[in-house]
Amino acid sequence: MKWLQRGNGQDKMDRRVKGREDLIYFKDNPGYRRIFNGIYKKYRSLGRLGGTITLRGLTRDEKNVLSSHLRRDYSRKSSASFSVNAFVESLGHTRFNLYSLEEIL
Repeated sequence: MKWLQRGNGQDKMDRRVKGREDLIYFKDNPGYRRIFNGIYKKYRSLGRLGGTITLRGLTRDEKNVLSSHLRRDYSRKSSASFSVNAFVESLGHTRFNLYSLEEIL
């Protein structure tokens, strides 16, 4: 029985470490920086998740992130407007679906 308890504790520790690694991924990835900053500002202004974010002067990293999450080709766009809810929903289809947007922000 004790080995089960240790295993469960180790599983929790592994998930906690993995969670930190996942959240660091967002913070270290320049493609997400302005996207999450825009979502955070919109969240603060509305008091809830929602609204539309507009980014001008998109970087290659931002284009890649938006294209992969929203399943549209942003490679030739210089700006983008997207729904916060659509972006949040797209996170649910990734390995990051275990995290709320509040945890990521």
